[in-house]
Amino acid sequence: MSKSLGNVIDPLDVIAGVTLQKRDFPEGIPECGTDALRFALCAYTAQGRDINLDVARVLGYRHFCNKVWNGARFVLRALGDGYRPSPDTQGGSPGSLAERWVRSRLSRAVRGCGAALEAYDFPGATTAVHSFWVYDLCDVYLVQGHRGD
Repeated sequence: MSKSLGNVIDPLDVIAGVTLQKRDFPEGIPECGTDALRFALCAYTAQGRDINLDVARVLGYRHFCNKVWNGARFVLRALGDGYRPSPDTQGGSPGSLAERWVRSRLSRAVRGCGAALEAYDFPGATTAVHSFWVYDLCDVYLVQGHRGD
């Protein structure tokens, strides 16, 4: 995007949405939110200084942020207000097969995210977080556990 060419999208329009971008966005720019824009910008940092911002990708990260919010609410509601981890869990109890699997995936995501952040590889960090949350935690662990499988 270039200010001199006039093809700059105001970040506030991406955050709050706007209906006045008729030439490039006939349907307008949907509201994406601050967290989605921040996550997208971290994911885009590998492109260098000039970013070819895809509003659809930012909107996808809005859906991701919504999934994080809903997943966290689901877990907190399922655990209840007075939840305290059992001493067995804190001591490294093996747990069920599903629990061991999700902990191994979390461990892999933490290692991947940590290594990426140490290398200033923000796209790698966002990929590790996104992949764990969407594909491992929500799509497999929470869905399977919720169905009782």
